Order: sequence, then structure tokens, then C-alpha cells
Amino acid sequence: FPRTVIDDANISWCSERGASDKINDILEHYSLTLVGKDDVTDVLKGSDVSLEYVTDGYGNKVISAQNPFEWPLHLFKKTVLEADFEIVYDEEKLADVIDGFSCVNVEQVQPEDAYIDEYVSGVGFAIVPEVIGNVIDKEALKKRIGEALLDMSDEINLTEEHCYIEPNV
Repeated sequence: FPRTVIDDANISWCSERGASDKINDILEHYSLTLVGKDDVTDVLKGSDVSLEYVTDGYGNKVISAQNPFEWPLHLFKKTVLEADFEIVYDEEKLADVIDGFSCVNVEQVQPEDAYIDEYVSGVGFAIVPEVIGNVIDKEALKKRIGEALLDMSDEINLTEEHCYIEPNV
């Protein structure tokens, strides 16, 4: 039908194959920006991890459900369909890509817990504050990137998403 859209992909007048190609074209141009500490950013492209839709005949189901006698109505009415398929990616490729990220390979500052310094006569004890550090927790990062890919998010803030190893105290 004309004016038919699935997840921002205009599939008007498309066959199942054409609809699948248009949807996968969105993934080809998809990117996820990782914003880290100290203005370090990395970009993950969908193609870096073989991101793709698994449609399992979804397009054929949509086409079969259309009533061909109603197509004139669709000239004036936009039809937005909810995606009923999953997004998949190659987890091994993701692990390799993560190893190459700037945020993983910066000069690392290990996190350190806060502690009470030695007693100084006339001053007393002093609390030495924690060192936050910038060491990435790769498992947390991998998990959060996986979630972002499946949600098609545009950006992840690594600090807000707790992707760094943090001091305990």
C-alpha cells in the first residue's frame, strides 16, 4: 500500500524483499555514539557488528493482511506498522570492536577508595577522597551496548550507565 511505514522505513508499494531491504538499509546507516570521560567519544556502526533485522516472513504477513480493495483509502491515510521482528548482532565482533575503542585504550587511572590519612598532631585525621578513575568495566559496557543496539539508541553516556569501575568507598 502507499504511505506505509515500519520503524521509519517507507515501504510503500514494496514487496516483502523490498521492505526487508529498506529496513536493513536503516541498520546499514545506524551508529551508536559512546560518550566517555574526559571528552573521549567512540562511534559504533551497525556494520561493525553485523547488525541486522530477522524478519521471519514479517513482510509477507503484512502484505497478506492487506486488503487490495482498500488501497485507494491509503492514498490519503498513512499506515504506521509496529516492528514485529528482532534485531541481532555478532557478539564476537562486538567484543573485538570494544577492544579497539578509545575509552578502553586511554591512559588508565585506577579507581581508589577514600581513606583516613594518618594522624597529624594539631590537625587530627584527614579524609583522603576517592579517585574515580577511568577504567572501563568491559562486561558492563558490552551489556549496555547490546541493550542500546536492540533499542536502536543513538548515544550512551558511559558514566551515567555505570560502565566504569568505581571505587567502593
